[in-house]
Amino acid sequence: MRKRETFFGSLMGALLVGSGSTGVEAQEAEVADVLEEVIVTARRREESLMDTPVSITAFSEADLISRQIEQSHQISEATPNLSYRNISTSSNIGSQVYIRGIGQVFSDPSQQPGVGIYVDGAYIANSAGSLTEMVDIESVEVLRGPQGTLFGRNTIGGALLINTVKPSEEFGGYVDVSAGDFNLAQVRASVNVPFTDRFFGKFSVLLRDKDGYIDTPNIPDAGKFPGNETEAARVALRLLPTDRLTIDWATDFFSHESFGPPFVLTEILEEVPTTNAATYNRVLAPFFGTPLLDDSYALSADSYTNLGSAFDGPNQADIVNSTLTVEWDIGDSLTFKSVSNFRDMDHLESRDSDGTPFLIQHFKAIFESEQFSQELQLSGDALSERLQWVVGAYYFEEDTTHVNPVDFPFFLITSGARVDNSNSALFGQFTYDMTDRASLTVGARYTDESLKSIVDDSIQFVRALFIPPAGYVDFPRPPNPGAIRTIPNGVFTNDETVTEPYVNLAYDFTPGLMGYVSYSEGFKGGGFVQRIIPGQPVTTFGPEFAEVFELGFKWSSPDNRLRLTGALFNTDYEDMQVAVGTNLGTAIQNAGAAEIDGGEIEFAAALGNGWQISLGAGSLDGDYQELGPGVDFAIDNRLPSVMDWQTNASVSYTAQVASGTITARLDYNDVDDYFADARNVAGTLVPSYSIVNGAVTYIHGSDRWEVALMGRNLADDVIIQEIFGNVTSQGVVTPYISPPRELTARLRYRF
Repeated sequence: MRKRETFFGSLMGALLVGSGSTGVEAQEAEVADVLEEVIVTARRREESLMDTPVSITAFSEADLISRQIEQSHQISEATPNLSYRNISTSSNIGSQVYIRGIGQVFSDPSQQPGVGIYVDGAYIANSAGSLTEMVDIESVEVLRGPQGTLFGRNTIGGALLINTVKPSEEFGGYVDVSAGDFNLAQVRASVNVPFTDRFFGKFSVLLRDKDGYIDTPNIPDAGKFPGNETEAARVALRLLPTDRLTIDWATDFFSHESFGPPFVLTEILEEVPTTNAATYNRVLAPFFGTPLLDDSYALSADSYTNLGSAFDGPNQADIVNSTLTVEWDIGDSLTFKSVSNFRDMDHLESRDSDGTPFLIQHFKAIFESEQFSQELQLSGDALSERLQWVVGAYYFEEDTTHVNPVDFPFFLITSGARVDNSNSALFGQFTYDMTDRASLTVGARYTDESLKSIVDDSIQFVRALFIPPAGYVDFPRPPNPGAIRTIPNGVFTNDETVTEPYVNLAYDFTPGLMGYVSYSEGFKGGGFVQRIIPGQPVTTFGPEFAEVFELGFKWSSPDNRLRLTGALFNTDYEDMQVAVGTNLGTAIQNAGAAEIDGGEIEFAAALGNGWQISLGAGSLDGDYQELGPGVDFAIDNRLPSVMDWQTNASVSYTAQVASGTITARLDYNDVDDYFADARNVAGTLVPSYSIVNGAVTYIHGSDRWEVALMGRNLADDVIIQEIFGNVTSQGVVTPYISPPRELTARLRYRF
């Protein structure tokens, strides 16, 4: 497999391909050799990144464009200790997110995510369908460590805050057209319209058509995986009834169709003694007289060939997300805020889990989901502005139906559950400036949640059995006589009442140097394992908890040309939920206790004469401290999804020419290997990789138009994103492969 030796050979070529940036950014680059101030909302109020005693990586709109970040998962290329993959078992628009080694593997709604994703303050509950397109995004903030006090449950690893551009009083917009490899054709457009001096609207659209990069010889009608057609639109309105009252309403419409997840068959493990490809060779092939699987099917990942069969149709998603935000400045020191959100999702995904040309395990998932949340906040200051405070109440409910047909050689079953979750909370956080240099923050959140997975006759049953010579014989469905239920009907409940405290002490050693120490807690809800062999006992798992001590600092030079931030942390991880391979795929169980130590450091510099650089590194060291009953792996195993190091670096140079500016940019990201499976089974080690992206952008002096040449994975390396649990259940290794080198040209016109 190609490796890092190709990186240095790609540096020169990288300067010839590129990414885009805004005209405003270019105008500033002509004269500004200082770093841009970054505003964050990690503490539910706007403040400078360098004044916020939390480990944060933040991206402005200009950062996102210049780094070629068009989907939310790509921010991991520039964020220490963030692992964000745009896949979730079999979805091409899911989110598999880990921060500091804590997150979630699967998209089943009966299992909770470990990193909270928020768009304009509204929580997205399901990882399936949660990938966000970077259209009209004002900023992205990655908050590391538990954020339970202000952001609630399922932020045990951290939180991802995505903030959109709001409508304004000036007319304007842009049209952005891109074309490139894999027959990419993409249009982004946005227009801001001031209807009156107190009522504004912003309307945005995204259209994308792109072919895949993985051949599918056994599925002639599928095309290449994971080609996609995406349509997205956003309507945002802002009303200012008075100088003190702001009402924002926005609705996003998203439609996506793609052709299969990007996996390839790379290895068959004959030694795995379960119902899998090896069993096919030993039992099924001799019985039916069909060909044996041999090394000719175990193709190298370099071939980018998917050998799967019986494709059940494309991934499809239709999502509507609507948020109403009301902010009222009651007085000079008191603000009320309400955030109401409704989200509706219909999502279909499918995958040939065995990766072979034969029926060994084929998988489909159908989601129908609705969620509603309401948050009320009251914030202000007191004691001559020495005390900053926020208190609030939160309510959330989710109703999801997940139907999961799975086909095997001897039987066909339907799995799944109806999920009925609710959550209510009260929270408060107070920051008191004890002196001009020292501040103390204390907070707590009380959460009462109910997680219900409901199994009834429409969810869990055997559809058919293979009975020679008739073939598959349909079985009656419950409650009819002769029906076979895989799981007895019932309600599997995980209720929890938790208080999550937070304490932070910050001190300004100099005007440019701040240090802090903090203690935080977080938790993730329990769940239900829906994939079991008929007759086996039902498996549930409980919530997991984390306690984190963090020591950090933030420093900037007096001339604002240098910036350095860092943090060290210790995580005490209790009742850790891990993924383990089973005969039907992968199950979740509570493994016991673990400890994760690590840190992050980030550096940015404006060197003058148009040069800017940034560097980042994250390190993790995790160990099991004890294992619970029923855990069948060794205590000295490596923790899943914990990698020793992640590093990133960027350099850009802007030169002024007669008619405008030219900016060349190079971005580099390196990720160490990690195990995808808690058992550390052979074949589940995701290898280390590095990726190089580059950009050359020309911006006309009028700031009206710009042209960019963009390149991703310039070294054309084979990059494995993830390996799911089919190694244990089917005895095959089918890693998910990232795209090879992609070159794109983009033209943007502003009006």
